[in-house]
Amino acid sequence: MSNITHQSGVTGANRVTRKLKLSGVSEGQADALVSEIRQLSGMEIVGYSPASATLTFVYDAAQCGVDTVAKVLNSFGAGFATSTWNRVKMGYFRFTDQNIKDNAAHQPHCCNKSPRL
Repeated sequence: MSNITHQSGVTGANRVTRKLKLSGVSEGQADALVSEIRQLSGMEIVGYSPASATLTFVYDAAQCGVDTVAKVLNSFGAGFATSTWNRVKMGYFRFTDQNIKDNAAHQPHCCNKSPRL
């Protein structure tokens, strides 16, 4: 077993790291934005680099998602950058977040029983 300790409520198997560029973030609101994102359920680590305008965050994808972070950004008048690469990454992140949520909610059945309908 691993000795890694996570924030309460964050499962190591569902833990993902995301790094995306932002647009529309002023210097004065960066700290408030990061602290607001840290308050989200399932969020473990949040960091913002003003030099590259990059937001790096680690969260439990069964509890939180990229779209939840986007809502917080929109409330501050900021958002994810609209570059092609950022949009491709956002689509992939949404896909994997949904898969993790679906897998976390799945109730497996025994192989020796007939399938549930």
